[in-house]
Amino acid sequence: MRILTLFFICFSSYVFAQQEYAGEAPNTISLSLVLPDNSEMLSQTDIRKLESKIQHLVTNYGVSGEGYTNNFVIYPTYEIYEHNEVEGMKNIHVIEAEFNLFVKEINSGKIFGSYNESIKGDGYSRPKAITKSISKISTSNNEINAFMDEVKNNIIKFYTLNCPRILDDADTAIKMQQYQKAIGLLYSIPKEVSGCYKNIQEKQIIAYNGYIN
Repeated sequence: MRILTLFFICFSSYVFAQQEYAGEAPNTISLSLVLPDNSEMLSQTDIRKLESKIQHLVTNYGVSGEGYTNNFVIYPTYEIYEHNEVEGMKNIHVIEAEFNLFVKEINSGKIFGSYNESIKGDGYSRPKAITKSISKISTSNNEINAFMDEVKNNIIKFYTLNCPRILDDADTAIKMQQYQKAIGLLYSIPKEVSGCYKNIQEKQIIAYNGYIN
């Protein structure tokens, strides 16, 4: 498997300089995208199409990769469960497949949400039928909306529960002058965790000042 962050994450003073106030940096829920390696089933073109589809799906629902750490990954599975070849002047391959998406917390391995969709594709070869099926993957519907709501709610609950521990770990890192580690911990907490987010403002400034000095 290979991991691709949904958006490029730049850890530098330039990023902070874009903020009028370091404590107001836009923490938000972020995911890293895990894609399957090239295989006999999926070509590099298919994998790129999957990447584009998932990026589009995720950004539709206000989730990004702008955080400084990504504790959560989103990854797809694609399985063909039926393949038929229809004879004619030129044989047509028809496949039926299942596309699944999962969001997992890296450390615990706990699944925070899942989505599945049945898709079909046809073409003059099996690879072309696979590519056609991937092009039909939805990026917005009621089921995806419910999936992303579940993911966001579960991630917010996770950070609400773990906020005191993350703050303690950040305090320890600051005292040990491990400012990059402290910044990573503090910026992992999304702004949607309102009660916790307010408590990290001062610590973000301390960690940032220590880092640039």
